[in-house]
Amino acid sequence: MSASDRVGDDAGEPLTIVVLGASGDLARKKIFPALFSVFCQDLLPKRFQVFGFSRTALSDGEFREKIGAGLACRYVPGESCERYRGAFLERCFYVAGKYDSPDAFLDLYQRMVVVEASRTGCSIWRFRRFFS
Repeated sequence: MSASDRVGDDAGEPLTIVVLGASGDLARKKIFPALFSVFCQDLLPKRFQVFGFSRTALSDGEFREKIGAGLACRYVPGESCERYRGAFLERCFYVAGKYDSPDAFLDLYQRMVVVEASRTGCSIWRFRRFFS
């Protein structure tokens, strides 16, 4: 696989993915399993994280538990499945808020800045993708 096959212009660039409606069925059954599949096939940059945003009050741990239950290891050997699942879930974070609240989106932004800087050392992010 070439670098141009990876997400973003540069395989080394950090990527933040934001899933709006992250506690819902579509996200749990389709979006997160698809992201996990892409991760298992090494098609995401090494420095990526996923933020879930929705109205349901959840901690990061509760969010990881909820989405982790639906992650199938189709692209990794059985003995490596838990390692891949853990590596993916440790990159997943959650922020609760109302969709019509500018303050909730400011909370999301502030959490993203803190996590992005602490996980990657980058203070400027070129690649942020939003899914709803």
